[in-house]
Amino acid sequence: MKKSLLIGLTVLMAAGLSSCGSKESENTMTTRYVVPAYNLITNGESVSLVSPASYQFSVAYPDYTATLSVSNMIMPGSFSGSFGLMPIPLTMKSAEIDGEACQILEFSASDPSQSGQRVTDLKCVLSQAAYRFPSNIAVPGYEKASVPGTMNAYLAAQYMLNGQLNVKTFWNDVTFSGESTVVAGAGPMSTGETFYRVVMNNLTGNTTGNYSADVLIYNYRGGKDEEPATYVLKGLSLAFDTRGYEVAGHNVVAKKLVKKSGAQGGDVNELQDDPEFTVRDFKLTSAGDLVSAAVSYSAGNARVTFNGRYLKSADNK
Repeated sequence: MKKSLLIGLTVLMAAGLSSCGSKESENTMTTRYVVPAYNLITNGESVSLVSPASYQFSVAYPDYTATLSVSNMIMPGSFSGSFGLMPIPLTMKSAEIDGEACQILEFSASDPSQSGQRVTDLKCVLSQAAYRFPSNIAVPGYEKASVPGTMNAYLAAQYMLNGQLNVKTFWNDVTFSGESTVVAGAGPMSTGETFYRVVMNNLTGNTTGNYSADVLIYNYRGGKDEEPATYVLKGLSLAFDTRGYEVAGHNVVAKKLVKKSGAQGGDVNELQDDPEFTVRDFKLTSAGDLVSAAVSYSAGNARVTFNGRYLKSADNK
């Protein structure tokens, strides 16, 4: 799917953007857009809140600066907060995903506050370079990914709020790509073809702290001679802490994607319980900037480990 540009490569390209662009002066143009995300807010010792937020960006060029603001952000104690930041110089990079050049904007500042809640130690990456699960594998109920807004831009930001609260942003439907190692009877096997997708449930309006997530494993192979298969682990526990989040489950009977003949002819995809793929001690952890993940579990006679990212690093460092 072709994306709208986050920022034009030249002023002439910028002039061709959608109506969100506005001409500020003869030589400056600003593009504005809203990027939804979820906030993980901690106080240094424990989780204070997990809540949705909408971040408003204004990117000016040819100055190549970004301003960031938030209105009515849910705060601990059921308060709402807002802030606006001064313009911050940004770096524009790119990465190729499935043959498509995707833009990445990076900026940071130690004390950029201008109004509202005080923001310090800001690190911000706004990226369209998100990995995608294989488009030819349609899993019932999970055919389409939930994407953050019309720009398909994922926000990975970390900052301190009012000198007391640490905030990290994340998204509730991400696909990690990386290296899997499977250790079984025939010896270890490594592959970069397996994807791990995390779909978080019941984040919004949840006051109990009892969260769950589904994990989709695309193109799993337990050995070099096995055909790739796709599995779904449903209803795993999802827990947040000061580092990030963890998805875990024990003795989970996976649902396997199978093709069956449809009533109207042709094949249809179905999910069926597969007791032979019972997953033991599953754990997926994401910490730091919440862009990378580590996975470990056992299934059958295989022990599996994985390390990957859902946002691709820039090709032009």
